[in-house]
Parts: sequence; C-alpha cells; structure tokens
Amino acid sequence: MYQWLTQGRAQQSVLFDWLTELYPVWARIEAGQVHAAATAGLAWLALSGCTTSTDHHYIFPREALRGGGDADALAAEVAAAARVGLRFHPCRGSMDLGRSAGGLPPDEIVEDTDAALAATEKAVRRFHDPSLGAMVRVAAAPCSPFSVSPRLMRETADLARALGVRMHTHLAETREEDAYCRQALGRTPAEYAEDLGWVGPDVWLAHCVHLDEAAVRRFAATGTSVAHCPTSNARLGAGIAPVRDLLEAGAAVGLGVDGAASSEGSSLAGELRQALLAARVRDERGPAALTARQALWLGTRGGARCLGRDDETGALRPGLLADIALWRLDGLAHDAIARGPGGDPVAALVLGPPAPLELLLVGGGRRRTAHCRRRHGRPRGPGGPASAGQFRAELAAGHRADDQVRLGAGRDGLGQRGVRLLVRQVLLAGKEPDERAAFSGPLVADGAAQHRVPGLQRVEHRALGDPPGHLEFNLALNPGQRPQVRGQRHPYDVSAPGHGSVCTSTDSTAGRSRTTGAQLSPASGEAYTWPPVVPK
Repeated sequence: MYQWLTQGRAQQSVLFDWLTELYPVWARIEAGQVHAAATAGLAWLALSGCTTSTDHHYIFPREALRGGGDADALAAEVAAAARVGLRFHPCRGSMDLGRSAGGLPPDEIVEDTDAALAATEKAVRRFHDPSLGAMVRVAAAPCSPFSVSPRLMRETADLARALGVRMHTHLAETREEDAYCRQALGRTPAEYAEDLGWVGPDVWLAHCVHLDEAAVRRFAATGTSVAHCPTSNARLGAGIAPVRDLLEAGAAVGLGVDGAASSEGSSLAGELRQALLAARVRDERGPAALTARQALWLGTRGGARCLGRDDETGALRPGLLADIALWRLDGLAHDAIARGPGGDPVAALVLGPPAPLELLLVGGGRRRTAHCRRRHGRPRGPGGPASAGQFRAELAAGHRADDQVRLGAGRDGLGQRGVRLLVRQVLLAGKEPDERAAFSGPLVADGAAQHRVPGLQRVEHRALGDPPGHLEFNLALNPGQRPQVRGQRHPYDVSAPGHGSVCTSTDSTAGRSRTTGAQLSPASGEAYTWPPVVPK
C-alpha cells in the first residue's frame, strides 16, 4: 500500500530496474506515510467493489526499526483498513539478502534473519484473528528469491505453519528472476519454492508469469494458489501468467492489482477486464482462453481461495459473509451490453469500463467510501433522496443473527435496478467453473429460500429437470404491504430473462404497465423459469 505514494516513476523500466530506482525512496518511508497511503489505496479498492484485500509490506528500513517502526508500519495499515472498513490480510514481509550479500535491495532496507523471524511472529500474535468473519488476518511473507535467503524462506514456512497462518511471496515474475534462480540457485523459481516448503494449500504466490508445465501441474496437485496481476505484469513488461493452463490443471487463481507504483491505481473491477484481455492475447485459443464469467470468478471465488476464505466469502450464498458489491450498469457505457438484445450484465461488468459502484457491504455493513453519487451529482448515501420506482429489499444474510443485508431506496439508498443486478449476478455468477449440480446464492438454498421484501411475502424456487439447469421461482405477495410508485399501488412483476431483470415494479399509472423485459404477468403467484448461465 505504501507504493501509492510513488506512482508514475520508472515508467520505462523492467522489474529489477524499477526496484533499483524505487528502493532508495521507500527506504525513507515513515509510519504516518504508510497510514496515509494505505487509506488511499484501500479506499480506492473499496470504490472498485473490493470487500477483502491483502497487502505485502516488506519495507522495514533499519533506521525505522530502531525506533519501533516495524510495529508502527503494520499498525498503520491495520488502522487504515479499519477506517475504510475492508477485511484485511496484511502480510508481514521481510528481506534479509542485501546487495552486499548478492541480493538486489540495498543493505539499509534489509533485516537480520533472526530479527525478521521474530518480527513476523510478533505481528501474527498482535494482529491475527483466526475467528470466522475476522476483519484482520496476518500472513507470513518473505519478499522474493532475489531478496531473501533460503534460511529465511524455510524458517518462515515452519513458523507460519506452527502459528497456523498463511504464507505468501512473489515468484516467477520476470525472465530476469527465472535466470537468477537458475544461475544462482540451480533450479527454476517453482522448484526452489518447493524445495523450501513453499507449496501447499496454505500458500499463495504472486505473479507466476514464467511457469513451465511441470510447475503448473505441481501447483495444482499441492493446492498452491496464484494471485494474477495482469496490469502490473504488463506495465513492467514481465509477461502474462498462464491462467488458462492453471485453471485447467485445477489450481486456484485469484486477481491482484499489485502495488500502485506498478499499476497506477488500477481497480479490482478494472482488473477483471485486463485479465480477460491478457489471457486471450497470451493463449493460442484466443477468445476461448477466458470467458467473462471466468474472469469474474477470478476476482471473487479465486481471490477468496488465495486467502483461505472460500468457506466465508467470495460468493453470494446462504451461510457466507454478507460481503456484496453492487455496480450501476444503466449508464451509457454499460446499458447496451447489460440490457440490449441478449443483454448480459456480467459481460457489461467485465468487458465494459469500470462500472460506478452503487453500494459496498462488508458483513452487511455499508462502507464509508461507498456513498456513491447519483447521475445528477448529489450524494447517494444515508439520508439521500429516493426516486420513484425504487424499493427496499432486506436480504436475510443467514450466517449471523444480527447481520441483515439492506438494499433499497429511502434512507439506506439503493434503486430497484441495483437489486435486479444483484439477483441476476447471483444467478449468473454464483457457481464455480466446474459446478454443474445444485445452484447456490441468496435466492437459492436447499429446496427453498426466504427473501424478505416489503410487499413480497415469499420467494420459493425449485430446479426443473427439462431442460437441465432451469429454475422455477414462485412469488407470493402480501397485498397489504405492496409498495407505491407515484401514489399508485401496484404488484411486483416477474419479467423475462435476458433483459437484466428478475423482479421489477409495475407502474399502473394511467392504466399502463411498465416493466423491463417482456412481461409474463402483473399478477402475484406466477411462475418464472430461466436457464442460468454458468462459466464453461
């Protein structure tokens, strides 16, 4: 996160030259600057729809360490994450291989090996929360093969596993790193990592651009995850990771934006598009290399797997944390993709430019940075005005008694289009790429799901056998609680698939019915069938 302060530098440099230029600048960083940079970086991520983030902080200048800067820097990041309101996985990084010992970083920013190990343990014991739904978890994270000794890598792995925390490092990012490992260490970066105990289901590795087939298979077999950073890799001319090969082998791949100094403030939502385009350019299969839904999977389920939290977040499902991002897709840049003939909101989100964020919830709570603006420019946060046609929906989160996800109009602010987008996103993107069985999502449980909406008494669903994958929704209305539009009472309407709406309002003004999509029936209790689309 500290790299937010050094964007736009070393613009024509490859990784090693880029680091050589920036190391002396980073050597002077202080805890207050770390806090300011982390606040800006995390807020920017939040505004792009990110609910859970990690940061690899590996710069601990010796001068700062003498004054307790180690603890101050990590505390500054944790405080910034709490201020923004995101789940945060700070990685206590370390470097002990300075230039005088054959490494790349200058000696003034590397640590003594024993001191680095002790500081890592201290950080875990101070900040790590292993409980379900935790807002802070710490990982042990030596920086890279060219800045860390084999002893620090090996003993950090032992320490992390003894403490029960995850492990992270950079690996196989550039051709220069590959050449360094082969020449100095006598093996590829992946072989080196495995020799030191750095593969397994508790490990996620950044970049992994230069992997051979054996490494891809080995990562998949050991459950090792990869954080793919397409913008940063392209900016530094490092290459593009073999994402399609990793996915086909069964490895977990998530998305990362890397440091801001090598991505210039790229957003998580923007990285979806970058990942898709980069995969299609890299792979000889072209457009078949990665679909829009697979790109969305990387940024949701894949990222959760990297952080070891796929049983808590990364999907909209009963029992998982209520971490939800809603984007507006009704603007000029997205509307034709999302709602035109054959409209596809997922394609609009991934193929289009970064969409404006409507609402961000972490654990069911509104984030401070997500008070977005409406088209007329006025704030769209608590207390903001509600427009005609908006309604409130309260989705029972199901995982905590007190956590209710609140979406809707009025003082808690969300328009009906946002709710429709949420529901459609659940149906389109709520599955793993290899799943073909039971559907999952807030609307879908084992047999039936209750969906609390004023005026909507019950939502039930069942799977239909013909054609496979179809769902049937039955909506039961409570006439005494129907919402109003322009003073007219009206029922909920169920609209046809392919037009971006699952549940809309019908305006009965002047005896006319106005819906999005082809209306099936303006009456209550009607059935609605739709074949969900899943990643191939």
